[in-house]
Amino acid sequence: MKLSSNRLFLLAVALISGFLLSQSLSWPLQSQYTIGPGFLPTVMLVVIIVCCVLLFIFDKSTADIHLSKRALTRLGLYLVGLVAFVLLMEHLGIISSVAVFTFYIIFAV
Repeated sequence: MKLSSNRLFLLAVALISGFLLSQSLSWPLQSQYTIGPGFLPTVMLVVIIVCCVLLFIFDKSTADIHLSKRALTRLGLYLVGLVAFVLLMEHLGIISSVAVFTFYIIFAV
């Protein structure tokens, strides 16, 4: 089984989702009369992991994609913006940080 870029991406998403799942389990899944704040993130992350595993198993592509230097630069800029978005969300709030991130993606990347 060759590890193509598609499979490598699926593996990375599944590992990141597994880490986030361990973090979301620290929140209560249920409260007294309704679902708790950890219910939806836990369900969504389990679905993402299951989808990644199924796509990894049934992936038929063997050709690897070659990325240009410009594409890798844009990917790096996107990841830097994403990290900044997550870190700024605490200080700016969700609305402001989404607006800044949206303008960053449109104009900078």
